[in-house]
Amino acid sequence: DTAVNLYRTAAAKGSRAAMYQLALIHLNGTGDANDTARGISYLTDAAELGSTEALNHLGTILNEGTPLPQNRDKAAEYFQKAAENGSAEGFYNLGKTIMDNADPVLHSSAEIKKACSAIKSAHELHYEKHDIYAYLGDCLISLDSDIIGAHRFYRRGVQLNQPLSLLKTAKLLTLADPTDQNSFKEAEELLKRAVALHHPQAYGNLSRLYFLNGRIDEAERYALEGSRLQDSLSAEILKKIRAAR
Repeated sequence: DTAVNLYRTAAAKGSRAAMYQLALIHLNGTGDANDTARGISYLTDAAELGSTEALNHLGTILNEGTPLPQNRDKAAEYFQKAAENGSAEGFYNLGKTIMDNADPVLHSSAEIKKACSAIKSAHELHYEKHDIYAYLGDCLISLDSDIIGAHRFYRRGVQLNQPLSLLKTAKLLTLADPTDQNSFKEAEELLKRAVALHHPQAYGNLSRLYFLNGRIDEAERYALEGSRLQDSLSAEILKKIRAAR
């Protein structure tokens, strides 16, 4: 393949962009092109030369645990390096990784402050992808107990159809009274949007909403789907439904 040969020539001359492209070819390719070990090798080389794309990609692989063994501390190191190289995505990934793996009891810890600082830096660099507005909202609640400000961030995430913002906005809508019909209708619509995005937690939250409003058949259907995705709330609701029968 002409393109692959050109990338290999450029990579041999030290081009980190070419190394990253070769990594993608070997990690995502089919047939002879599919070579995970070679892909990881190119990815690591590109990361060591400071490619922010490679640093973020390698960090994501280590954070998720496939195709390399999970190593969240190492993942955070790669995200940190990407952030230090000016990557907005690196800042987001760093903050998200810390928050996802932090002890939920330690809301005001230095760890959470570091995570929120990284998330805010990503936002200041105009990063609006993934679930950034949900994390920005969570930071306001964790550090400042500012639920109103958090709700504004969640609403912005809803406008961008970000799944965690859809979930968190639905939760706030039904916090006081999950049977209030105005709140129910909006929360139902938001959770169905999150289900359409295949977010596992959306199934359990929608099932719970239906369960609390006496719509047991619908609750069971979404709980079954969520359980297949290993959503713990779905399993809990399913257990309650079966116990009541």
